[in-house]
Amino acid sequence: MTQENRKATIREVAQLAEVSVSSVSRYLADPGSVRAYAAYRIREAIQQLGYEPNTFARGLRQGRGRTVGMVVPDLEFFYAKACRAVGDYFYERGYAVFVCSSDGDPAKEQFCVRQLQSQRVAGLIVSSSGLNPVFLEQQARQGVPLVLLDGESLPPCDLVCADYEQAARRLTARLLATGAPAGLHLLLGEEAAARTQLCEAGVRAALVGADSPTVYPHYGCRREGRLPAAVEQIARDAAAGRTGVMAFEPEFLEQTVIQLNRRDTALLSRVALTGMAMPNTCDKLGTDLDCLVQDAAWAGVTAAQALYHRITEQQTQEPPRTYPVPVRASWE
Repeated sequence: MTQENRKATIREVAQLAEVSVSSVSRYLADPGSVRAYAAYRIREAIQQLGYEPNTFARGLRQGRGRTVGMVVPDLEFFYAKACRAVGDYFYERGYAVFVCSSDGDPAKEQFCVRQLQSQRVAGLIVSSSGLNPVFLEQQARQGVPLVLLDGESLPPCDLVCADYEQAARRLTARLLATGAPAGLHLLLGEEAAARTQLCEAGVRAALVGADSPTVYPHYGCRREGRLPAAVEQIARDAAAGRTGVMAFEPEFLEQTVIQLNRRDTALLSRVALTGMAMPNTCDKLGTDLDCLVQDAAWAGVTAAQALYHRITEQQTQEPPRTYPVPVRASWE
């Protein structure tokens, strides 16, 4: 290897910066752990020498690398924005983020988590199907920090999530205030998932004492064919009279509007449609909807901050925290 192509070493960085090798090592792991002036000299030396740290080797020595794993149900809507926010946050801190899509399949979710663990990731952010509580709790207790995003609460994990029971109450109250439909179709995730149960509990609580519509829950709407089947029933009810739809995922909300429009543009005028949405959902669909809007970027950044804290403060015995994702009502 010629002198021109030879890579600079950490010892040479330390010599040029006039600090110890351990100071350079600490700076590479966490720039904030080194005094400001020393950090400035180390940064200047790294740039002058073109030093490239071997993050893989350092990760092996530490038992983990400067990578973070993320498992989400899909790479669209809420999760696409959340993933981007997480990626940007960790990029600024010298970490790469590996993103896996589970398609809401519990077996695929387990596979993704195991594969990311085998790559010695520093930590994980998981948006669970809700069907793997025992597995995820076991993984979290193995020592790799795990933050749950938009899922269910597990004892050892921080949770970043909207209050779905309260959201369901608000949506139902709004629907009743605008005129109770004869039927109410709920577009939900998996029946056994904690989030689904919270949504149903909120709807039931809001309907107590009201002139209640007949409730039709549609479970597993991420699964192939489930949402089109639900829209088929909604269309039949709308053709017979006014009906209601409450979608608990932005994807379910948007796809319902699109599929009803394809059938008959007049159907939407007979459907009281509400649910969880993205900030641009109404503009995207070209219609006004009563919905609750989540800030996916806020959720992603908050999950990233929680995980980074757990990664960099490995010795902490802090109890798990819940970070409620704020929601904004489009009608307020």
